[in-house]
Amino acid sequence: MKLMSRKSVFISLFIFSFLFFVYWTFPYEVIKESVTSEISRSTGMNVFIKSLGPNFPFGIEANGVQLESGVAGVAAELQAVDVNVSVPWLALGQLKLIVSVEGPKGKGTLDLATRLSLLSMVSGKPLMPSMIMFEADEFPLDNFVKFLLAYVSTGPGANPMIAPLLAKIGFTGKLNANIDLDLDVGEPTQSNGTLEIKFSDASLILSDPSLALPDQKFSKALIRARLDSGTLAFDDASGLTAEELDFGLQGRVTLRPVLPSSMLDLKLPIKLSGGLQSSFGFILGAISGGASNGSELTYGIRGTLGEVQANPI
Repeated sequence: MKLMSRKSVFISLFIFSFLFFVYWTFPYEVIKESVTSEISRSTGMNVFIKSLGPNFPFGIEANGVQLESGVAGVAAELQAVDVNVSVPWLALGQLKLIVSVEGPKGKGTLDLATRLSLLSMVSGKPLMPSMIMFEADEFPLDNFVKFLLAYVSTGPGANPMIAPLLAKIGFTGKLNANIDLDLDVGEPTQSNGTLEIKFSDASLILSDPSLALPDQKFSKALIRARLDSGTLAFDDASGLTAEELDFGLQGRVTLRPVLPSSMLDLKLPIKLSGGLQSSFGFILGAISGGASNGSELTYGIRGTLGEVQANPI
């Protein structure tokens, strides 16, 4: 019996050592080229990764990540992205991913942890994470928002009426967030948690000479919600407030066992004044079909996550 036990230990140690050797010596440069090529092909973005390699004990680290939208001089950069897998959770049939992101030039951090059922992944069932934890600490958003606006204004399906305006708008600010959601995949009514997202030192940059508008510094930039018994209800204080802009977020999202079937009941009240109304009020009027005078509009988002219905109300 002792001999068999020793053999089992040696065999297990050999298998573990072999797998670890393969993991540590794997040709990650080949994966890097494949990943960047596939992302670039499917999104239309240009993706570059300076180096890709193993991250102890069981993870992958990407350094010098850069995304280009296709617009000259518009890019988003990350110092490093680390993705790790929790081995103990694998033994329990759960894939726990831990992602850490270091901002450009080492400024600001993002940390995400989530768990997914291996059984659901193998069986092809709709995936719903059983846990989401996300923290952001003074993560700079300037280049990322600029990158997204450039991508939206030039990418597939860009609205020709709004695209020229998006290309002239900028944003500066830092992201701070704390999200802790405990999700019950089988019984969503048992799901609970909290969500708070803040933007500090945030401003909407409108200094393009053709706009002739002052920048809008936000006195409030907050999204706060509580998940209780499967319903994510947004706090009435959620929204963005600047000198000539007021954007709210109200309502709730009710979770369902199949995540795309989760029900939406949200309202987005928008109010413009001063120069913003003069320059952008026509967009509100166009969206509302002429029902808005260009200063106020409430947009309703209903339906399900899989089939969103958005209309002015």
